Amino acid sequence: MSNLNAAVSAPPAPAEAPPIAPALPGRPRVRVDARLLPLAVTLALFVLMFGAGSLLFDGFFSLQVFLNLFVDNAFLAITAIGMTFVILSGGIDLSVGSVIALTTMLSATLLERHGVSPAAVIALALLLGASLGFVQGLVIQTFQIQPFIVTLAGMFLARGLCYLISIDSIAITNPFYTKVSALRFPLPFDTSVSMNVVIALVVLAVAVYLAHYTRFGRTVYAIGGSEQSALLMGLPVARTKVLIYTLSGSPGTGCTRWAWRWTRLRPRWWAAPSSLEVLGTSSAPSSESSSSAPSRP
Repeated sequence: MSNLNAAVSAPPAPAEAPPIAPALPGRPRVRVDARLLPLAVTLALFVLMFGAGSLLFDGFFSLQVFLNLFVDNAFLAITAIGMTFVILSGGIDLSVGSVIALTTMLSATLLERHGVSPAAVIALALLLGASLGFVQGLVIQTFQIQPFIVTLAGMFLARGLCYLISIDSIAITNPFYTKVSALRFPLPFDTSVSMNVVIALVVLAVAVYLAHYTRFGRTVYAIGGSEQSALLMGLPVARTKVLIYTLSGSPGTGCTRWAWRWTRLRPRWWAAPSSLEVLGTSSAPSSESSSSAPSRP
């Protein structure tokens, strides 16, 4: 009887688990950091468009043509560097283009109509751009007005001042500008870049150092993440925001005017014949010996 009870109370033996098939090695997945996705898309589009241009146009696929992209757009790089700090802080600056036009018109007027030295004109352009950015940053921080509204007003103000200076183009024939515009820095494979590229690289190096290795850069990132949290951490939010717009005005206008002027004044003979053929120009030097400031921003 006891054997029967033991047999009844004994738990059933567990069923054997089916054998597990060995997992096949999966394909490695390429994961792109979300923060690098815009950069990856930009590079992919650039490679696609440059490749299409190389297939459609003879002589387009050359190192000098590639460097010409930096020569012609160095002023945009300088402007973007100043704007980067503004965007990182959660703001926007709409006045950059009009302030560039204002500093350019003022520089041309002082050089050609009043005979001011180029050194003084360059310093004044830098000071004017930084001052306009400082005023806009001060208004944004003091009165807590949205940057979109303040910089929009600054854009119309700078545009109106351009019309007060002159409504006509002003040609710059200053020898200093002409001499510096012809300055070239040779590179391997019979290529070269102009001074504005060097200026853009220097400004970029300084901006990278400020953004990643200084207290100012860390504060900029903190403000962009959460301004209220940055205040609670005791960071100098007000001072940093004013400095951000001052920085956007200084390299984004003064240095840009400087680099833009050298870009417009550069001679055409330095480019490779293939690139000149692509650009639709002749291999002879350009007959234009001066540059004109834009009459309208």
